[in-house]
Amino acid sequence: MSAKIGRPKSDNPRNKGLNLRLTEAELKEIAECAEKNGKSRTDTILDGIRLLSKTIK
Repeated sequence: MSAKIGRPKSDNPRNKGLNLRLTEAELKEIAECAEKNGKSRTDTILDGIRLLSKTIK
């Protein structure tokens, strides 16, 4: 038998997509925030959504 190779399966896979249309300035702002926080653009956007969600509740 050969050993399994690759990433382990996630318990909560990200298998849904979302397409956004942004201006150059909006994209730049997201990229700058991500770089300053040492996170990916996706994680930066998700952090913003979570922050907004907390203020609504």
